[in-house]
Amino acid sequence: YLEPKEFKDALRELPSGQHLLDEELEHLANYVDLNGDGRINYPELLRALYVRAGQGAKALLEDSLEAVHRVLHFEFARPLRSLLRRLNPAARRCSCSSFRRALHSLNSAGGASLSEVQLSCLVDSIDVDTREDEEQPNQGRFL
Repeated sequence: YLEPKEFKDALRELPSGQHLLDEELEHLANYVDLNGDGRINYPELLRALYVRAGQGAKALLEDSLEAVHRVLHFEFARPLRSLLRRLNPAARRCSCSSFRRALHSLNSAGGASLSEVQLSCLVDSIDVDTREDEEQPNQGRFL
């Protein structure tokens, strides 16, 4: 996490940020802090940045995947495990729709805020077994 002061100090060091007024820097810090918690997390910072021509789509994709991985590992893993165990205590598997609902629930509860596209890609990328015509991700292996 970055505190707004750290973010503003870093912007002041950039050639394009040296001319900015304090209120402009404050506005930028508030803009980047999407969830309004007074801190800037890694996904929020990545969303505020963009790839310049020449850096290529591969760098953008790698940064996006890194952001999703960090949110999933550091913010969602424990609560997601707990939520899925409460939904079906005896099972090590759940339906993709239950998994998607659990992710959406955690995401909307605040904190990380992944985009709908990121959530959909995450659910679509998991390994599934077909059992009785329903896709079943292995929760333990995924988390």
